[in-house]
Amino acid sequence: MNIRTSFALSVCLAIACFTPVLAGQYTETFAGTAKADGTFANWNLPIAGFSVQPGALAYDGSPDKGIAVWTATPVGKTITYTSNITVSAAPGTDWDVAGIGIYFDDQNYWHLALVQSPDSAKSAHFAELNEMYNNVWGAQGVDATKLNLTQDVSGFEWKTGVTYQFKITLTPKQIQAQILDSGVVKFSETAQFSGPAVTKGHPMLDNAGIKATYTDLHADIVP
Repeated sequence: MNIRTSFALSVCLAIACFTPVLAGQYTETFAGTAKADGTFANWNLPIAGFSVQPGALAYDGSPDKGIAVWTATPVGKTITYTSNITVSAAPGTDWDVAGIGIYFDDQNYWHLALVQSPDSAKSAHFAELNEMYNNVWGAQGVDATKLNLTQDVSGFEWKTGVTYQFKITLTPKQIQAQILDSGVVKFSETAQFSGPAVTKGHPMLDNAGIKATYTDLHADIVP
């Protein structure tokens, strides 16, 4: 997919400045309350778009790309990461996404997302696993950084009002991405690290143009 590569990101992270934390299992249920400035403990949130609600992180459907990084977790090389996502509306008119991912920095991350194509492409609904590598979107399919890809389950047309479980499994050799509906796998793709790739990072959430809630986040991480 030829999605926009120039997003208005407001994430300002310096990975090297994070306080070291240990490997282990992490859970986020957003049970607390946001600070007065709208930020939330354990997260780096954009200045707009995301907001904390009881038991969920919500995105308001803003068209600009927003990335929320789970900074309470360590930078992992082996990660199993899950989150539930429920879309209530998709008001965007460009390439719109709602998903999870593995984030190293603004120019290097993976995302697994529900996608809505522009109005000109009939606002089609599908899912994707995509990589930003050295600021090149879709790097897993570019000659210089092409990876071996296996799509086990495809043809998924997502719907609003349904809660989907997202799962990313990262190892030093590959990344596997799955989307499930009530335990049934609707989308599954694996990228083997047969070339240069993003191979470590923090769990993240991302969104552009889709109104959605993110709940029940779990991550098992080994640095």
